[in-house]
Amino acid sequence: MFKFRNIYSLFFLLSLLFAGCGTNDSHSRYRQLLMYSQMPKEVCGYYCEGGFMQFQNFEQVIKDTIVILKFDKNDCFEFYGGISIEEDYERFENMKVIAYNDNAFFIVTARNSGNSNGNMLHIYYIDRDNCTLHPVEIVYAHKTYSETLPKDILIWNDETINYNDNTITSDFYLWKQTDIHSEPSEGKVSVVYDIEKVGNKQYRLYPKEMNLAKGVFEL
Repeated sequence: MFKFRNIYSLFFLLSLLFAGCGTNDSHSRYRQLLMYSQMPKEVCGYYCEGGFMQFQNFEQVIKDTIVILKFDKNDCFEFYGGISIEEDYERFENMKVIAYNDNAFFIVTARNSGNSNGNMLHIYYIDRDNCTLHPVEIVYAHKTYSETLPKDILIWNDETINYNDNTITSDFYLWKQTDIHSEPSEGKVSVVYDIEKVGNKQYRLYPKEMNLAKGVFEL
């Protein structure tokens, strides 16, 4: 009887854990993801007023998913939402919380596997007052730069964006139409990004500087 009670108690506690403290049915698919998928590959959290957010990266059979949990002072959580990887992208490469100009941002990179080595960013402003996320508009440097190029020059790969506290940079290369992929001959563009506030809890990531170094590069 004692053993049975212990098993029953453990099952009850696990049920409470998976159920969380929230009751919003709109997040039921993320509850199911926690219950039935593998253990998280990566967890990172951010403290803010009254509690903190926790981001958990889960790997499904077909594609990656990030589950966003919001905790209160009593360590009860609710499912704030989730991010599923886009079509044509295979995995989330990493997720990170950075501080930029005294604001906190949650950044996630999705990456494909082709020779274009493309990536897609998700960036969210973290509101410290209530632990909420607000999407950040993204202006990609390689897309802006490509609009200035003649027809015989192209950007084969998109850019590799590196983000750290108060520093966001990237680079990408320029190819002639006749170049092979491993040797872009028209140069390398180095980019410095900035995040600016454009409204109430609204921000924009944009290329502040773009500098071209002419030459042939080997990838």
